[in-house]
Formats: sequence, structure tokens, C-alpha cells
Amino acid sequence: MVVKKVAAKKATKSSYKSLATYILDLKNNMEKVESYRFTNCSFTEIDHNILEVENIQDLNQRATQDKTYHLIVSFDETENPSEEVLQDIEEELLKSIGLEDCQRLSVVHGNTNNKHIHIAINLINPQSLNYTNTSFDKLTLQRRAAELEKKHNLVITNHVKRTPEEKKKDIDDKTIHTGMINFKDWVKENAAADIKKVLADEKSTWKDLYETLAKYDLELRDRGNGNVISSR
Repeated sequence: MVVKKVAAKKATKSSYKSLATYILDLKNNMEKVESYRFTNCSFTEIDHNILEVENIQDLNQRATQDKTYHLIVSFDETENPSEEVLQDIEEELLKSIGLEDCQRLSVVHGNTNNKHIHIAINLINPQSLNYTNTSFDKLTLQRRAAELEKKHNLVITNHVKRTPEEKKKDIDDKTIHTGMINFKDWVKENAAADIKKVLADEKSTWKDLYETLAKYDLELRDRGNGNVISSR
């Protein structure tokens, strides 16, 4: 399960109506939509609920931040969670960052290989009219997502990224326990000096670089828009 907060594309604050229109796929008669629901809203009609959210947002003129929060929850292509599971995941994720009482529109899309939910949230609390601060939400969401994967037997995703220091410790530990050095460190220790020497010489050619790499059984391979050094 991948949980992602989507930032507004424009420098100006996002429009709740525009976001709702987009995720509901209203311009295409909701072709992408499997299901949708409004939470903490007063009406059954789509237009009325969207207008209610916009009116609530307008009642708070103190908040200078974006009042709309767009969250996407995506699942592995092998998974097709039930409506009950989707609702529980949504409620638990939002509860973890204090947004459970906010108005929101949740839309399930099934038009891609990965089933996913778009959640459009009004950050102005409909009761207090206060702005709900979501600072430091990313880490909290990822940790809760990991717990929910276990709860609902979903494919496990590596949510919390490790720091460079933690990654280095893992590498060092592996080297100590296995006696094997990782490829990157091997290149640094054995070949880096010669490679840098060739790259620093203005007279060097691509052939010189290839020959230097070959001495260490290395080669250049295409990767994305550039190259990487790989073992032959």
C-alpha cells in the first residue's frame, strides 16, 4: 500500500471544487469511479456537499495555508480490498493525523492496474472552523500504513525510509558478519582512483575510460538519462 500526499500543482491555493470534479471524473460521466462517499457532510447530492465545503472554507479567513488536502492510497496490483477494508484504512489513516472530524470526499478508482482511493479533505473543521495543522504528517501516515498492511494482510511496503547512517550501518554489519564487501565499497577501494584520474585528464577519451574500467572487470551501462558503473 502506498500513501501519498499530493501537493497543489499551482503556486496558488487549490480549489476544492476543482479537485472534487477531477477525482469524481465528472467530465467523463464518472467512468473511472468505482464508488464514492462524503464524510461529515450534510447532503446526499454531490454539488450540495461541495458547496457546503467551500462555504465552510470561506468562513475561515485567518488561515493562510492551503485549506484542501489531497491524499492518495494505492494498492498492489494483486489486491482488491473490499469496501469495508477501504473505509477502515481511510478512517485510521486520517485519525492518525487528526483529520477524522474534517469533511472529506473519498473516491475509489479502478481504471488502472492498481486500485486506489483519492481523498479530498477540507482542513477547516466544520464545528470549530479552525484550520487543522498537518505538519509532520508524512512519517505518521507511513507508520500507520505499515500497521494497517499487517492488520488487513496486504502486501508489505517499505514505508519509512532509513537515514544514510542507518543504511551504512546495515552495510557495515553485513560486511562484518559475512566477510563480503558490497559492490560500491569495492569500486571505491579498488578502482575509484584510476577512474578519477582518467576523468580528470582533458586528453582522455571514452576508449581510455572503457579500458580503465575493463582492468577491474567493470563497464558503463545506461540507466535513466545517464550511466552507471556495473560489474561485467
